[in-house]
Amino acid sequence: MGIMRTLYTVEDIRAAESALMARQQHEDELMQSAAHAVATVAEKLLADTSDPVMLLVGPGGNGGDALYAGAVLGMQGTSVVAYALDGTDNVHQRAARAFTSAGGRFVDLPAEPHAAATEHYGVIIDGMFGLGGRGEIPADVDDFLRLAQRSRVRHGMARNGTTRHSTIRHSTAEHASSEHGSGARVLAIDIPSGVVADTGKAPGRHVHADATITFGGLRRAHGLNASCGAVICENIGLDNGSRSLVAAELAAREDTRPEPSARLWHTPVELLDSERSVLPFASPEPLPGTLPEEPGATDDKYSGGVVGICAGSKDYLGAGVLATLAAVNTTSSMVRYIGEHPEYVLATTPEVIVHPTVRAAGQVQARMVGSGRGTDRDARQELLAVLEMVQPLVLDADAITVLAKNPDVLEALRARNAPVLLTPHDGEFDRLAKAAGLPEESPDRITSTERLARELNCTVLLKGRFTIIANPQRTVVVDTASSWAATPGSGDVLAGVLGALVARDAGKRARDGGYAEAGQSEFETSEADYVVDTAAVGVALHAAASYIASLTPYGPAPTSALKIAQHIPHATAWLGSVAGR
Repeated sequence: MGIMRTLYTVEDIRAAESALMARQQHEDELMQSAAHAVATVAEKLLADTSDPVMLLVGPGGNGGDALYAGAVLGMQGTSVVAYALDGTDNVHQRAARAFTSAGGRFVDLPAEPHAAATEHYGVIIDGMFGLGGRGEIPADVDDFLRLAQRSRVRHGMARNGTTRHSTIRHSTAEHASSEHGSGARVLAIDIPSGVVADTGKAPGRHVHADATITFGGLRRAHGLNASCGAVICENIGLDNGSRSLVAAELAAREDTRPEPSARLWHTPVELLDSERSVLPFASPEPLPGTLPEEPGATDDKYSGGVVGICAGSKDYLGAGVLATLAAVNTTSSMVRYIGEHPEYVLATTPEVIVHPTVRAAGQVQARMVGSGRGTDRDARQELLAVLEMVQPLVLDADAITVLAKNPDVLEALRARNAPVLLTPHDGEFDRLAKAAGLPEESPDRITSTERLARELNCTVLLKGRFTIIANPQRTVVVDTASSWAATPGSGDVLAGVLGALVARDAGKRARDGGYAEAGQSEFETSEADYVVDTAAVGVALHAAASYIASLTPYGPAPTSALKIAQHIPHATAWLGSVAGR
């Protein structure tokens, strides 16, 4: 399994930092350690320019971090100014004295927002709210930030945190450098102000950071909100030779948890475009599972895991075509198609074997059911039939709606003792959660997904820019690093990819366990390591294919589900080359 980083709660972070603060040998030792890390990243973002730095300073610890960082930058010769959100009497006073002693000065925001056009800041450091938050940022600060970043909006830098310069996650600032352009870059400390650290929600005006520096471990919002931009995690601590580090304190708390925390994995699509990032990607994280590989000398069309695709209908013919094409492009093994009007599928993928019904189909190692299938009586009966079978299932789209509409089908799912991967989007998820009797309100998407997975004893994949994959044992968040997959039919493609990968891994586990085909008994106790990691690889493949499909000679542009499906082999080869097999 690849490297994944834990997403911690505010309670965890504060407990770890408090333990270190109690062992400080001088005032603000930990704060100054954080400040040096902030200053290092700010320097890298400035690159070779002489543009000044602006600090946005709140009354708490984040404001102190920013002011101490400003002091470090000032002593290194950088021009630094600061705006005190609640006035200079309400900032961290020791940090303020260090800041002004190093040549820093406090200023007001321009009375007229357009006046900011005359002040070209290279970097704006957001030290306003921190982990505690306090709602949305003031309107004048929001206007100032928008104007400061204005020229990059015109050059392709949108303000939703999902664009060319805001998608990389790192573990060290050593690799940070800048592709400096016009407009200020915004560096948030811990979490962008206005974003709730535990839930990732931003109820009003909030900072859209190009990069966020955090300390010791990632906050939950880093796996829930793209406004964090690039996230750099620095392992700060006390300089007393005792290995007193925030990360060590967090790890000690993690070891005592009754249940494991959610963990984040990042899809490294930035490597496809060297101009996308202000912080060049250093070393890609290993994939959480295994990519499709070249068949061995004794493999054949059956040995790599045969998948049965139950997708499409007379009303949604394209869903069957897209899901089947995706499965064919993911696997070297046979793909069986069960559905109406197979001529359309065969016109695109003539190697597919067609069957009239699920029960008439030959042996498979897994099935994918639901994409464009409809929600009528026939769809309900088909779903009941596959739920009675022992092979692993991927249930998408209409199959999830059938579950939500029919209590007997939902109970059949609950009674099943073999792996099921559910792949809802937000609307489908809400309907299914309501049918399962879960509370309508949930603090965040991670918690909601974990609740549904436990309730149904399934693996649940909640689609999105940050895709949540949870089963009753553990949770993985996949940062897909772009939103180019948000196009009609893309979910059908993902379902086909997942079906093929689940079949491949199910077949391998069956053979390794001495079974002729993938039955239920060998999966009962091992679903966590099997389906979650397999699904994460599928999401990574789909994300990479989506980004590759968006590329033009002039940069990324809207793409289509068909192009995404066609680029799955390219994504497979590329991920294999950069992320390791």
